Amino acid sequence: MSHHLEKSHHTADKKPIWFRGLYIFLFFVISYVVILITFFVVIFQFISHLILNKPNEHLQHFGESLSLYACAIMQFITYNTEQMPFPFDSWPTPEEHHNEVKAKRSTKK
Repeated sequence: MSHHLEKSHHTADKKPIWFRGLYIFLFFVISYVVILITFFVVIFQFISHLILNKPNEHLQHFGESLSLYACAIMQFITYNTEQMPFPFDSWPTPEEHHNEVKAKRSTKK
């Protein structure tokens, strides 16, 4: 009887691991979409820079938040965090990131 309980307890522990695996696969696919979007942002930014002699500020802001999102995906799929990225969390913004960096630096002093 106790062997049966141990087996069911062991199976219950595996369920979250399988869910994590599904989320890893999902975010791995999303990361390829992010790379494709980044490619187009780079192309449009380059063209904008050629034509206007300066980078497009909106594309810069979007590119920075997109890179933060890519970083959040990589942190999750490599088991460096349990925090799932967007759409399970808010879309990362450069302002939030800069505030977090400042807060971490001030606590280290």
